Amino acid sequence: MNTQAVTIKNSGATFTPTALADFLSDKILQYFDGLPEKCTILDPACGDSALLASIAKKINNAFDFELQGYETNIDYLIEAKNNLSLFLSENQ
Repeated sequence: MNTQAVTIKNSGATFTPTALADFLSDKILQYFDGLPEKCTILDPACGDSALLASIAKKINNAFDFELQGYETNIDYLIEAKNNLSLFLSENQ
């Protein structure tokens, strides 16, 4: 078993699969009543940022938004930051 798999198993971490992140982002965005002027989207346990990235893709610059993700594991937080940075560089 590789080191990352052992770390994930020992920490009890679970990551949101892309299909589930897409499903959840659809459900979350259903609660928007029209287009807000600005919105902050918070994921208090962002893991690798799959949910935040999915929401950002669906908003697709329709309005001004800010993503905020929190994570207690620094390695996962770095991965989330890298994933969101890559997403932003591809979608600007």
